[in-house]
Amino acid sequence: MELQVSAALKLPGKVFEGSFAERLPDQEFGGRKLTFAEPVRLDITYSYDGEALALSGELAVVLSSLCASCNETFCEKLNIPVDERFVKGELPQDTEAYSFDADRINLDTMVLDNIFLSIPIRSLCKEDCAGLCPACGCNKNMVSCSCDVWEEKSPLAALSQLLKDDKEV
Repeated sequence: MELQVSAALKLPGKVFEGSFAERLPDQEFGGRKLTFAEPVRLDITYSYDGEALALSGELAVVLSSLCASCNETFCEKLNIPVDERFVKGELPQDTEAYSFDADRINLDTMVLDNIFLSIPIRSLCKEDCAGLCPACGCNKNMVSCSCDVWEEKSPLAALSQLLKDDKEV
């Protein structure tokens, strides 16, 4: 995604709008493969204040994800607020901004940074996902499982019994 900012640089204080939609390639992050199910949308407003370009808006992302509980594929929708600054030239070390040199800004790094910071550690197909049965492996969202074997074989079965008896652990 590339943003043409020559008009904003000539007219400090004027607010401009931009909208982008681009299909991104698969990404690796934190041991997880991110597959984009739809083009990533970015809707922004931006203006130049004489020192930096301030950009704000929203990213709309749809990932093809695996549920951490039931291991089923599902579409995970993320709406990510974006609020960034772009400084012309070289940045000081402790600055939380992006740099740019010409009248065009490549937004790809900023887009990916915001996505990486916003993806959940555990993706669930639904909040109340029942997951897989630890004994037989069936998806408990689709099949009613009657496995009692797991509780009997569990090393925590004794603790479970104490909780059922309402005793202090």
